[in-house]
Parts: sequence; structure tokens; C-alpha cells
Amino acid sequence: AAIDSYKQAIKIKPDHAEAYINMGNALKYKGNLDLAIASYKQALNIQPNHADAHYSMGNALKDKGSLDLAIGSYNKSINCKPDHQLARVNKLYLQARICDWTAIE
Repeated sequence: AAIDSYKQAIKIKPDHAEAYINMGNALKYKGNLDLAIASYKQALNIQPNHADAHYSMGNALKDKGSLDLAIGSYNKSINCKPDHQLARVNKLYLQARICDWTAIE
């Protein structure tokens, strides 16, 4: 039901990045990681510097097992919003998980 509501919102206002992010979150919750990632990409096409879109993309990529790409998304989130603590924590967790100590801040 939520996904359908976001689709309707996007039909009404196709440049609404938040609707794509929220739809991506709903898709991710349902386990549809590829569709969630596609939805986050749409949000980022609209607002390339949207910290939460990059953060959500990182979470979906992490869940998919693409840890290096997830770290990259968390970095983009942090670049957009330096005080994004969840992005920082998740980035550090993944860096420790893959034993990448070169970029630890």
C-alpha cells in the first residue's frame, strides 16, 4: 500500500526526491533491494546532494553485499552533510568489517 502511494505521489510530482527515497525505503523493507537502489538513484538524479538519499543507497548496497559501493555512498552522504552521524558510523563499521584502515577518520 505504501509503495503504491509513493508511486501516485511521483505521478503527481515526478521531481519530488523525497517520494523516491521513501519508496526506496519501503522497497528495501520488503527485500526488493534492486528496486530500492533504482528508486534512490532517481532521487539522486533530482537532488544529487541529498545526504539521506546517499545514506539510504549505502544501506541498500550494504544489504546487497556491495560493501565498497556502500562505503562510497556513505562518503557522499558525509560530503553532503558532514554531521550525518549514522553515515559516519555505518562507514566506519564497514571499513572495519573489510579491514580497510586507510581512510579511518
